[in-house]
Amino acid sequence: MSRIYPFVVLIFLILDIFTIFGCSKLPWLNFHKTPEKIVPKHITYTVPKWQPIGVLSEELPTVIRVLKKYTGSMSAANSIIKANNWKYDQNFYQNLLFGINIYISEDGELYIDPNDRAAPDDVIIKRKPNPDYYAIKMKSSNGAYSQEDEMENSIVEEDLSE
Repeated sequence: MSRIYPFVVLIFLILDIFTIFGCSKLPWLNFHKTPEKIVPKHITYTVPKWQPIGVLSEELPTVIRVLKKYTGSMSAANSIIKANNWKYDQNFYQNLLFGINIYISEDGELYIDPNDRAAPDDVIIKRKPNPDYYAIKMKSSNGAYSQEDEMENSIVEEDLSE
């Protein structure tokens, strides 16, 4: 009986630990920490889709003038107007009143509401490289050459003979 008692206590101790922590992996048993698990490779953030670029006024009476002031180029303003022909026609631009806000998205789409309502709260999810990820990756590799590095830095030799 004295030999069985320590094993029974040990089994109950292990069962208590699993009951407290659940059946999930215990955090101190994670031996293979990769940079992806520690820090994400990309940082994601959101920005509003519609950026205000101007208001129709005595100084800027047309959409093309607001766009010219925003872009700094009449040809760029014309190309934005032409790209938005599917959304707004020439009659729409002529019937706009002073005080109407004009919004633009990153891809050059215009948003103009003749009732002067604010632009919708649409957002764009953007990604940028995380410098912390690459710093951890460099520390973890310690000069070791990995297969991922080979794929990123590979030089492809092409046969140019015909």
